[in-house]
Formats: sequence, C-alpha cells, structure tokens
Amino acid sequence: VRGGALPIVGILERTTDEEDRVSAPLVIVLPGFAGRKESLSFMSGILVEGFQRQNADIAVLRIDGTNNLGESGKDPDCQGDGMHCMHYTVTGLVQDTLAALAWAKNNPYVDPTHTIIVSLSMSSIGARHALTLPEAGDVSLWFSYMGAADAVDTVKNVSGNIDFHAYFERGQKVGYISLNGVLTDGDYFWRDCAAQGIGYLDGARAE
Repeated sequence: VRGGALPIVGILERTTDEEDRVSAPLVIVLPGFAGRKESLSFMSGILVEGFQRQNADIAVLRIDGTNNLGESGKDPDCQGDGMHCMHYTVTGLVQDTLAALAWAKNNPYVDPTHTIIVSLSMSSIGARHALTLPEAGDVSLWFSYMGAADAVDTVKNVSGNIDFHAYFERGQKVGYISLNGVLTDGDYFWRDCAAQGIGYLDGARAE
C-alpha cells in the first residue's frame, strides 16, 4: 500500500488460512498519533475469532501511518531516532486512509462485501475528511474510537492545554513540540492544516 509517495505497512488477519481470495467484510484500522498497528491486535483477534465461531468470514487490516511510529514510510529527513513523527500531518492521515481504501479494491487476499473503517484519536480527523471524497464511496460503516473532532483542541488536550495553534496564527515559531512524549514539528503540522483547510472545528461540522 502507498500513502502519497510513502509505503504503508500493515497486518492483515482473516478467518481462513486458505490462499484463495476470500469474500468477506473488511475492517481497516487507522492508528492515532504515535500509535502502531500492533496496539489493536486484541481487537482484531476478537473480531476474527468471533466470526470464526459463527462460521462466517471477516478480514481486518491494521496499518502503521506514514510519518508516524511503526514500519510505514517516513520522509527522508525524519529517519533518525526521535524524528519519525516530525512530519506528521492531517494531510498524511487523509492520504493513508485513501491508500488503504485503494488497496481494499485491488488486492489478492480479500474481496470486501463491506468496508468498515475504525479510526483512533487523531486519525479520525483524516478519516472523516476522506469519507467526504468519492474514493471512499464504498465505505459502509465508520467507527471513531476516542476520535478527535479537530486538531486544535486535541493538541491542547495532550500538551498541557497549550494553544500552539494560536502561536502559529500570530506568526510566532512553534518549533518542536512533545505530544504524549513524542516529538513533532509544530510549524510543519500547522502549516499543513492551514494550507489544506483540514483539522478545524468548523470544517469538521461541515464534513
């Protein structure tokens, strides 16, 4: 799978070990900021085992986000220790969602009878915007698990109530900020939000 120009790594679990392509519901799980695909292995296991007990099929795809923790691609200048989330953006969340949906339509493992998105925390901002686009027309259900409504308040909530966006709006340098103990480039993040018009509460209401 590719998100924008970066590769996406995921884990696909199915109710069958057969090599043939299975026709089944597909659940796509999108991680939040500093989240990894491994963190929801228990949820995936519950879904797969539950469907197996009912003699029904399901597939669950858990991905690592780009420019996030995990195995998916990072920009060239974000490869070093502690740098992996420096270019984390809302645009990246949208691209990752659309890339996973594109993979769902053309892959050798599962032919989705239904496509379900599960988004965690910050990834809900990108997933919600993606769902307004034609490429997401096949999505049947969306579960927003502890989903963020907008980026401004979410960043405040995980940074000790510091309004970094207000600094950016005043033209002040935000610099590197720590969110849940993980560094990101605040200026890079807010420039992307402003340029794309995504991540704000008024946009969320419109979407």
